[in-house]
Amino acid sequence: MKGKILSGKLVSAAMVLTMALNVAFFFVPNQAEAVAPEITESYVGYYDQYHNGELKMHYRAKIHKVDGQKAYCISMTKTSEPGAAKEVNIKKYLPGDELVMACLAQKHIFEMESYTTEEKYMLTQCMVWYIQRDHIGDGGWRQYVSGIDLSVSDQKTFFSDLEKKVKEEAKKYEGHGTAWQNIDIEDVQEVGILLAPTLKTGDLALKKTSAGPTFLNDNQCYSLEGAQYGVYSDEKCENQIAVLTTDHNGNTEKVTVEVGTYYIKEIKASKGYLLDSKVYSATVEFGETKLVSVKEIPGYSLASLSIEKIDKETGRSVPQGEASLEGAEFTICYYDSYFENEEIPDYEDYHSSGKRKWIIKTIKTENGRETIYSADLDKDECKVEGDDYYWVGDQKILPLGTVTVKETKPPKGYSLQNSYIENVRTKEREEGTIVLEIGQEENGKEAVFLAGNQLCAANQIIRGDLALRKVLEKDDKALAGVTFCLTSVTTGESHVFMTDENGEYNTSSSFVLHSAGTNEGKQGDGIWFGIQEDGTEIPVDNQLGALPYDTYELEELPGENNHGMLMYKDTVTVRKENQVVHLNNLENHIVPEEPIPKENVEQQPEKKTDIIEVDHPQIKLKKESVKTGDFSGRELFTLVVLAAFSLFMILSCVAVLTCGRIAHKD
Repeated sequence: MKGKILSGKLVSAAMVLTMALNVAFFFVPNQAEAVAPEITESYVGYYDQYHNGELKMHYRAKIHKVDGQKAYCISMTKTSEPGAAKEVNIKKYLPGDELVMACLAQKHIFEMESYTTEEKYMLTQCMVWYIQRDHIGDGGWRQYVSGIDLSVSDQKTFFSDLEKKVKEEAKKYEGHGTAWQNIDIEDVQEVGILLAPTLKTGDLALKKTSAGPTFLNDNQCYSLEGAQYGVYSDEKCENQIAVLTTDHNGNTEKVTVEVGTYYIKEIKASKGYLLDSKVYSATVEFGETKLVSVKEIPGYSLASLSIEKIDKETGRSVPQGEASLEGAEFTICYYDSYFENEEIPDYEDYHSSGKRKWIIKTIKTENGRETIYSADLDKDECKVEGDDYYWVGDQKILPLGTVTVKETKPPKGYSLQNSYIENVRTKEREEGTIVLEIGQEENGKEAVFLAGNQLCAANQIIRGDLALRKVLEKDDKALAGVTFCLTSVTTGESHVFMTDENGEYNTSSSFVLHSAGTNEGKQGDGIWFGIQEDGTEIPVDNQLGALPYDTYELEELPGENNHGMLMYKDTVTVRKENQVVHLNNLENHIVPEEPIPKENVEQQPEKKTDIIEVDHPQIKLKKESVKTGDFSGRELFTLVVLAAFSLFMILSCVAVLTCGRIAHKD
């Protein structure tokens, strides 16, 4: 009956189970109670037990396992037995650094070659007891493996050396393991499972900030991003273990390293900053993040931009005529950015708090034996107006960026037209604005003017011309072939020219080319002024006026075609570009007649020829000096009449006297 009832119940249960499976997608059974870990033992080899150096026992060695994992006896004063086990605190049996030392010892022993697994196990068991010796019994017990190729004496040395090694390594490692107590048999030895040791680690990071002045904070040419710092395990920075890279805020990611002391050195600077050669040290503790803070020095150039002013025609810092190379003005604009393949914006339209503008002028400077005219950005005496300079300490500096230089006011006697600025190093030449970049030639190096900081600005001297026509006063008849001497008041340079068949002369090349018989002084020859300090002539240019900015003395020279006439003499000034000074008609007047007293006739000096010296090596002119004692035809006729009249009077007087004497005799 009980069997039938039981069978019926089983059938009913089966039906219910079948129905449940048809309705549900899955069935979750109740979890079984956890099974206790099992301690097992097996015999292998032998141990020799010593107490205070005396052999006490030779006994069989066991290999212990907990659920298949090898375990070691960790309470040597007890015997061990197999059975169910529960976990207990392993640090009770291996306190302080003993656990990590035991884990490290197991690691090193099992890395040894020429020993079996069982022998390595027994050596590790003896090493665990060796580490525990000071708190087991009276501390005099020692265990050694019997029957291997390491004698007891060798094992003593081996265990002693290994202990020193793992004790030193224990500073960097953590030990891990579990201890198990037999719950089937009371008061038997606990066993411990030793796991692989893990390195003690901490995190290392770096924070970079700028040591530069605040005006660099928004400068687009500087960035804290992209700096790289090597992390080294040695002070010589030879063994690199990691690299830290900064973001735009100067922060790096964290890198996990073993506990210990590390050395950090910058291997790549971020944009605009100098490469830091300093080596920083940092000690990383277990479980902490060590932050290394560094201050980076920005690169910048000294504000040593120099512009030498030269005469375009001579190519030297020597002015012509009355002109001067002093007082030329240049506008210098600084932009805190680079403009690759872009047109530089107008300064007024460039929105930045970091921009600057200055106007500087050329001043006269004695450079040894040479006199030069230059404008220097860093000289206060050259500054005309503008913003304050950038300062670092007591130095005027220019940060990374772009600089433009443009001449905005020519010096006296010169023109901006056809002027240019040339880079002394690259020979780049611009007629308007020249662009310079301040940058780093190599990553992390000091900033410089990449193309050099020496400029040369050349100006064309103002040149003009004069025109005249020579005529007689009484009838405006043209006087051809009349010679004039033109002399620079400033330099003494002197040349002559001759009027053409129409009595005209014009120094411009449109009248007669400067290059046609230059300065030979004959009819149809051109004229050109320009002598350098060394006496060489400035090359003739038919596109320019013949006369540089200056004051000139114009003097008519007597000759065959203006004999007996008053000579013209005056000054002419050339002040404007392409100016032609028109003197119009220069009238020649006849020398006025003056009666000459009889008593002075014989005292008149003889006619002589004077030499007119002109301050030019190629010119020495002769002319007939006009003297008041020279006789014209009319004067000679008058004298003859007077002489005849005087002779007639004398003869008449003689006749009268003769007749009177004759009459008296009669």
